[in-house]
Amino acid sequence: VHWNTNFNIATNANKILSLVGDEPIIIGGNNSTTYGTQRILKVGEDLGAFYLYKHDGIYQDDKDVPAALYKKGYRAGDIKYRDVNGDGNLSDAEDRMVIGSPTPDFQGGWNNTFTFKNWSLDVFFTYMYGNDVYSGQEFNYSRTSYKCNVTEEHAIHYWTPGSGENWYPRFYYNSSLNTLNSDFFLHDGSFIRLRNITLSYNIPSALLKKAHISACRLHFGVDNLFLLSKYPGWDPEVNTNNDARYIGVDNLNVPQPRIYS
Repeated sequence: VHWNTNFNIATNANKILSLVGDEPIIIGGNNSTTYGTQRILKVGEDLGAFYLYKHDGIYQDDKDVPAALYKKGYRAGDIKYRDVNGDGNLSDAEDRMVIGSPTPDFQGGWNNTFTFKNWSLDVFFTYMYGNDVYSGQEFNYSRTSYKCNVTEEHAIHYWTPGSGENWYPRFYYNSSLNTLNSDFFLHDGSFIRLRNITLSYNIPSALLKKAHISACRLHFGVDNLFLLSKYPGWDPEVNTNNDARYIGVDNLNVPQPRIYS
């Protein structure tokens, strides 16, 4: 058996060095919904860095909810956002922070070819590490409305009185209390994918001479056979915008198919 292998790794770092007036620029829509996930252009940060509220679990008791938020409708079972400035309320300007980046620390591929007599097996992996993906539709999984379906995982682990669950907030019909742009919906997008595997057989030339064929190769291959990732969505390698300021958002677009050839 002969084994030929090729491995590559690459990194692509970026940093904003200056802005007009050096004042940060907020981009990506308002903060009342996960549509248009907010980003920040800030000196010293990555292009397209996420600008989000930090979450600290789920409120377990109404008494834990600050008075200002209680008046807005927050109750036990809702996401607890970190009060950075300590004023007991939520402020876009003072309570959000730079959390995560869609830019991976490194990425690459690993190709292997195994040959034995007339047989050949090609195995190609791709990988990415250190990138964050914002699940732009995940907030819909924990609320009910005319257009939202609830996943089994959310149905099992959502908060109920006395459950102590910290996985997902309470179900609330069409509520926007738990949809603020926050790291609650930000996930590690690192992955290893078996991009392609192909088994082939070269028919011996002695069997092909009578048919006046110089060579014939039979093969069976599969693209995207499996994916190893902690990302809870369909696919961490999906994106609806190639603008560097807005990459890294999963809006439930169609994941990569598995193809047999």
